[in-house]
Amino acid sequence: VFYLALWLLRIDSETATAEGYFFPSLLDDCSGDTCSSSLFSSIFNIDLLDMWRVINFSMVSWTAILDSIPTLVALTLFSLIHVPINIPAFALSTGTEADMNKELVAHGYSNIIAGAFGGLQNYMAYTQSVLYHKSKGTGKVSGIAVAIVTALLYFVGPTIASFIPRCMAGTLLLHVGIDLFLEGVYDSYGKFDHLEYAGIWLIVVVMTVFGSKS
Repeated sequence: VFYLALWLLRIDSETATAEGYFFPSLLDDCSGDTCSSSLFSSIFNIDLLDMWRVINFSMVSWTAILDSIPTLVALTLFSLIHVPINIPAFALSTGTEADMNKELVAHGYSNIIAGAFGGLQNYMAYTQSVLYHKSKGTGKVSGIAVAIVTALLYFVGPTIASFIPRCMAGTLLLHVGIDLFLEGVYDSYGKFDHLEYAGIWLIVVVMTVFGSKS
């Protein structure tokens, strides 16, 4: 995307690098006195394998790796159950009816496209979606506006976070935390049987006591 922006602005990578931005050429592969133009050779560099040449497996903490396996498994399972849990919960919170088939297909397409272009996993974030809905964010226009602002922030980078007062971020987290707590234990009271409601409190207690330590 960044190289496409340079091409649209008719700025070569050398000029961008001279201005303080590191944009290595995609096609020039020079070794010694010879240069070849190969997109593959510029993307896959043999030096990338140096990590496997210099690593000393005898110094690897296999205990730490074993300790991280439950977390990796939990993240994988969380990714698998994210849509079946969060979409119905969000539909219940907003009073709308969700088509799970369409939601699963949409998430599948979005993750395939993101993975093909080297992006990160994406899914509907429940807390932000509830806050977005309560802020009267409805319709395709609002969704497109959020997408455009997100894209602009992506280009700006994380430096913009330094201009946001810390108290604002803390206030947002406190608001979301209180709102979700009331939604989980107060609004759900009387809607579940005693065993299910006890399970809700069990999750709250376990995540508060043990989740905060991790």
